[in-house]
Amino acid sequence: MKIKQVLTTGILGATLAIGFTGCGKGPIPPKQMTTSEIDSINVEYKFKDNLNDKSIKKNQVVSKIISNLSNNSGYRKKVIRNNPVRDTYGHVVEYNNDILTINYLNGNQNCGRNCKSKYGQVTQVIFNSELNVTEKSKNHFIISASFPKKYVIKPDSSFVGSEFDPLDKPSKLAQDAKRMFNSIKEPIKITRSIEFKGEVNTKYPDKAVYANFKRILGNYRWKDYNRNISAVEKQNTFSLMINKKRFPLFVEVYPYRNGSKVIYSTNLSYTIDSNGNSTLNAKDVKKLHKKIKDIINN
Repeated sequence: MKIKQVLTTGILGATLAIGFTGCGKGPIPPKQMTTSEIDSINVEYKFKDNLNDKSIKKNQVVSKIISNLSNNSGYRKKVIRNNPVRDTYGHVVEYNNDILTINYLNGNQNCGRNCKSKYGQVTQVIFNSELNVTEKSKNHFIISASFPKKYVIKPDSSFVGSEFDPLDKPSKLAQDAKRMFNSIKEPIKITRSIEFKGEVNTKYPDKAVYANFKRILGNYRWKDYNRNISAVEKQNTFSLMINKKRFPLFVEVYPYRNGSKVIYSTNLSYTIDSNGNSTLNAKDVKKLHKKIKDIINN
């Protein structure tokens, strides 16, 4: 069974069931509940990136909002794997047509195509909130959202007719949903990358320059040890440290005229956030190029 969802932090586990078929005892009327009050949020996300001209897309912003929401939930994964019935726990966050849905699930899934719910036989506690993400200008977004005054409990029953309880007390789920909703106020972070490369001519011989890289930077150690690159004639991948993070810097050194030519390159990843901060800027990149030139001419 396909489950279309943006993010699930609950699980589809398993519990033992023998000889049961069908889908419970039939529909149970939903219950409408109320929260204490309607909350609204209006915030601006302003990203600044002087290294990458590529615009941030609305779907990237929505994806990060949903990720923040889910990370602020107090209901984490539970895994039980005993075939043939898959138990359903936890919460699902969805976003469609400017409606944000937080859905708390408790039950199981073993009814195949006869399931009336895409999640199987589960009791659901559903919070639907309006969430509008508007692009005001490049990398500038207006976020407006409202937490519902009412939410719905949709009960369901097991194969033997016993009704599934909600994942937790509805009042606790409402508090959790409110905490998730308020995380929209928190800044979101987006990872970006740029190609960092250069070419330098130097009066020093290729062997001496190559030795400088090996002595000052040292070889880059890949996480996958099978990817270790043995040093070919004056070609290797060295370890470039930037903001306490290591990057693989590929370096080639060739004899050139009365000295040598050095070609270097890597991809630098960094993070920008909706408050306009960045972990890497043009000044940092300029310093890196200077650092490499200093190594070459050391």
